[in-house]
Amino acid sequence: MSKVWMIVALMCGALLWAAPAAQAKTARASVPAEDAAQVKAKLDSFVAEYVQRCNTSVNSCRTKPTVVPRDGRMVATYIEIDPASVEIEVFPTKDKHFTYMAKLMYVEHTYESVGNTQEEALQGAYKRVKSRRLTELPRYAQGKWQN
Repeated sequence: MSKVWMIVALMCGALLWAAPAAQAKTARASVPAEDAAQVKAKLDSFVAEYVQRCNTSVNSCRTKPTVVPRDGRMVATYIEIDPASVEIEVFPTKDKHFTYMAKLMYVEHTYESVGNTQEEALQGAYKRVKSRRLTELPRYAQGKWQN
């Protein structure tokens, strides 16, 4: 008789263990699916805000260049994302944490100005000295894009 109770207890435990997973699948299925056009529109908005935010608030942006001494002179430097270089691709995923993934590609330019003093460097003409192509992978989860 004790073996029967042990089997019953194991079966009840297995059912209780499997119930949260079944509820999570049901909850996920009940969330209305957004169509690809809505997701793409949100991505376009996210990318525009992201590029604008990066170009105005990173530590070494156009409005806040960094100034360092180099070879006895002062060099002011800032970086900027070229908005015209932005390319986006969207992919649906089978991941349970996010439904879409994007491939965000852009060119980041580095500009420098050289002067004898910090003020001269900050006020001087900036020239592009370096460009690099970057790729980021934002994810779409819970109705919004995250980077």
